[in-house]
Amino acid sequence: MGKEHIKDVILAKARELIKEQGGFTIKELTDATHVNIAAVNYHFGSKDQLTKVIIDDVINDLKTVLTFYMYKLERGMKIDDFLKDIVNGIYDFTVKNAGLLKYLFYSFDREELTTSELINAFFSDNEFTKLVYHHVAKLVDSDNPKEILARYTIFFATGAAPMLLQLMQGKKGLSATFNDEEFKNYYVEQMMKLLN
Repeated sequence: MGKEHIKDVILAKARELIKEQGGFTIKELTDATHVNIAAVNYHFGSKDQLTKVIIDDVINDLKTVLTFYMYKLERGMKIDDFLKDIVNGIYDFTVKNAGLLKYLFYSFDREELTTSELINAFFSDNEFTKLVYHHVAKLVDSDNPKEILARYTIFFATGAAPMLLQLMQGKKGLSATFNDEEFKNYYVEQMMKLLN
């Protein structure tokens, strides 16, 4: 196996273990990949660094989903359709990545890292937030940075609610609610009221 292939195998298996089990030990990872601890350390430096790569990947995957919907809005999609699509997109992303997201949100031993990664990804001055602020400014027809941040914060919180509720409930409970079209319509309607 080439070095890059080993690195990819380690990364994929660590991500899979987090997705399935909510975490992993180095022993579980090395047993599953048939590599030694030295290979993990060589490619990632430590379990913490490997975990940071996975967290960055999950955040970037979510940003990709959200960016896709923002560009649809830019191309003339109706705001109601946009909100429905983004709620569905976030929900589908959550179901697909539930174990990874649980690890991201509930890793208390890594609280400092995960919290700062989330804040940096969605609220610091970066290309993604600039794109979001641009779309929010157009959406609310304002150039006031405080109003734009307030609207984005409200939108982020209401858009993240299905994700957080699904994570707290697991595969039972609210998942049926969020798959109910009538409920989704009410949810989007209430989001619109918050944004207006």
